[in-house]
Amino acid sequence: MKRTALGLTLILALLFSVVAGTQFKVAKANFVPTSPATDPPIISILSPTNKTYENEVLLHLNLTLHYPEYKEINYVGYTLDNQEHVVSSNYGKKDMNWSTILEGLSEGTHILQVSASCKSYYASPTSGGYLYYRIYWGYSGVINFTVVYPPQISILSLENKTYATNSIQLNFTVNEPVTKIEYSLDGQEKVTIAGNATLTGLVDGLHNVTIYAMDTDGNIGVSETINFSIEPFPTPLVVASVILIAIVGVGLLAYFKKRNR
Repeated sequence: MKRTALGLTLILALLFSVVAGTQFKVAKANFVPTSPATDPPIISILSPTNKTYENEVLLHLNLTLHYPEYKEINYVGYTLDNQEHVVSSNYGKKDMNWSTILEGLSEGTHILQVSASCKSYYASPTSGGYLYYRIYWGYSGVINFTVVYPPQISILSLENKTYATNSIQLNFTVNEPVTKIEYSLDGQEKVTIAGNATLTGLVDGLHNVTIYAMDTDGNIGVSETINFSIEPFPTPLVVASVILIAIVGVGLLAYFKKRNR
């Protein structure tokens, strides 16, 4: 009978610990009797949110932590795609803002949740002079966000400069397989091309060109816009200059021949 009573007492004690939080004896101390708080830390994720991020190589996790009175931070961490990461295990007794970088995110959808625990100290007249604490856990809502990396396009043959020809090569590279490539010249309607192309019939003056590429997931990448100008080489002026030089040269040659006689 005594063993049964002892077993029931132990089970009830364990159940109380699970419901109220994990309890620890700290040390004897002078204290004012208090009751353990039962409210967990409150976690608010500021970023990321439930949306799609483009070209975010380094995405920041920003959050705030609110701890009820008489509690202190025990642990802060987050779970990203079922992998746990520790943000901090430092102790403190005030609300805090936390920020860390989510590096190396692959393209696609990700699942994020933040967890935190805090200590709640308490004692009672029947504690025999010991101060106890319990640990309480809080969890944020689950964030589902998507990371997209559109194709990256690099224009190789065009520069921001002046060209003396009305026909220019448009050479470029794309960092991933694409299903469609287009370019726009001077903001006009896009022209579909299969790869490197030649811009012909360019009139004199200022121009700009931008390339667009769509990957297999439908994400569209945009190149930088190259500004250039066309100013044909002044051929008549050059011909006149050559003729003038030739005339002067012939005259000088005749002059020196005459003096040498």
